[in-house]
Amino acid sequence: MSSQDKTQMDLSFVPEYEVLGSAPTMLTFNVTLSAPEVEEAAKRSTVSLTAVIDKSGSMAGEKMRLVKQSCNFLLNQLSSTDKMGLVEYDTTVNTVIELARTSDSFKAEAASVIASMQPGSLTNLSGGLFAGVKQQQDNRFVDWDKAMPPAVDDVSTSDASPSSAAAPPIQRPRTRSSSAKATPTPGMLQQARAKVQKTDSDGGKAGNGHAAESSSARFACRTPTSVQRGRTRVFEGLTAGPSEVLEEDALRCVFLFTDGLANVGIINTEELVQTLGQALDKPTIGAGAGAGVRVQTFGFGSDHSEALLGELARHGAGSYYFVEKEEAVPAAFGDALGGLLSVAAQNATMLFKPAPGMEMRAVHTPYKTRTEPDGSWSITIGDMLSEDKKDFLFDVQLPAWEEGVEEEVLVGTLVVSYLDVQGACLRNAEIQCKVKRTKTMSAVAAVANEGVALQKARVETVEVLGAARLAAEAGRIQDARRMLQEALEKVGGGEWDGGSGGSGQLHPLQQRLLDDLKEAMANMHDSVTFMRKGKQLMMAKSMCHGLQKSAYLSDDEEEAEEEAEEEDQQDESRNVCSRGKHSYSNKCQKGMRKRARKECKGC
Repeated sequence: MSSQDKTQMDLSFVPEYEVLGSAPTMLTFNVTLSAPEVEEAAKRSTVSLTAVIDKSGSMAGEKMRLVKQSCNFLLNQLSSTDKMGLVEYDTTVNTVIELARTSDSFKAEAASVIASMQPGSLTNLSGGLFAGVKQQQDNRFVDWDKAMPPAVDDVSTSDASPSSAAAPPIQRPRTRSSSAKATPTPGMLQQARAKVQKTDSDGGKAGNGHAAESSSARFACRTPTSVQRGRTRVFEGLTAGPSEVLEEDALRCVFLFTDGLANVGIINTEELVQTLGQALDKPTIGAGAGAGVRVQTFGFGSDHSEALLGELARHGAGSYYFVEKEEAVPAAFGDALGGLLSVAAQNATMLFKPAPGMEMRAVHTPYKTRTEPDGSWSITIGDMLSEDKKDFLFDVQLPAWEEGVEEEVLVGTLVVSYLDVQGACLRNAEIQCKVKRTKTMSAVAAVANEGVALQKARVETVEVLGAARLAAEAGRIQDARRMLQEALEKVGGGEWDGGSGGSGQLHPLQQRLLDDLKEAMANMHDSVTFMRKGKQLMMAKSMCHGLQKSAYLSDDEEEAEEEAEEEDQQDESRNVCSRGKHSYSNKCQKGMRKRARKECKGC
């Protein structure tokens, strides 16, 4: 099926074998769902993002600096209609920026709050995560352009510095009519800040520290921001206007960053994942269908639990990013943000209805599946990004066929439903899945479809990466290496031309699978190497291929993609068939990664 509508998704069906015999048989077929390209100027959904940042003691130094810059980068890429909040956690959890509209005046204020983040103590990952999820599920935001000046009695000189003594008090209007709303000005902010004297240089202490704490307590009831003593506050002293309800189709997302293991709060992986699942299952009041909270996880270095972050991302319909090196932090954040800014379809679901006599056996995907009362199988896909393409392998048992000599038989019907973001409407796509059956044995197809065989190799690679990682964690390094070696031989033995015109070049996806298996093998040389990098790398690659989502890993991977693109352009200019480079990233994600590296480099 192919639609002329540029905003509609395409759905296609390909059986492993074109012609089957008359005996009972198992049919494997591949379904491809393709999203259109979203132009940069096209309509997109509002993004509502909460950054949940680990500020434990191990984050001191360059890591904290890069995380701050990455948060500022996220902030500056959002439009004036988007929303952003910030939660920080160490032993305690602090919502330092309530969800707010990212207007120009808010961005300037939020940047000062981000700059004041300082490393603390332990790692209350669960507390930070659930505070971020709650901020999104509360479904409300603040518009600081509608903030109110502080009351006269709040601008006391009891704890003010000499520099602020001459500042005239700001009068608060007595009513909340439209004329009572005041856009914050630099003068208002300067006067308000002078009364509390919270800066990074003095840690927010005045005298013995009690005066600063008292002032903080007084202002806490007049701003929607919970702030520790010694922290900069958004629009210090101004009263936020009434909170507003998020847009119905807003993309609600939490970015969870950590460099260590959870050691405060819920620390058991199974319990934490189960609790998150229960939290995400709760409907967001006032939100549209499919407006759940997405969770993207970022694990820095070798000390975090990739199993935990991977499962949290999977339950949160997001990706797990393994950030091995400090300099890769901005690009990882940029990749995830690029995905949010280029969503082509929301709440995508696929339903397969077997024809009478056909029995559904399996669908090979990590996405959530469910068997319906009528025997149909549904897959919850969620968001489809610009240029996204996802493949799903199905196994269906076919009964014996006793009709004519040869006939096209209905296997089932596929229906995909989704919210078209650009078209701002609900859509459905439907195709009938048919395969030829014959009683003439010479007509039975003997060669499998290359596309289906390649997708089977992808699914098997995902399974091997997972099984080998678990074996190595159990101390069976040699067994794990044997699994990877067997997979290398199997994937490398496939002959998938990939549209290269018989040039003998490997299919781009086949080459990507081989490269990833080799890299996994190289990082399983011994248990030390595996624990330092191998297990995190294997989790990220397994999820990347399983969900068919981008999970930026390193600048080396980026450079390889850029080199391949340059070679493609040169081949095109010479009229030579391009070999290509397989990637799950779209143009927006690639562009956002480059921009993030450039803006954060050397800052």
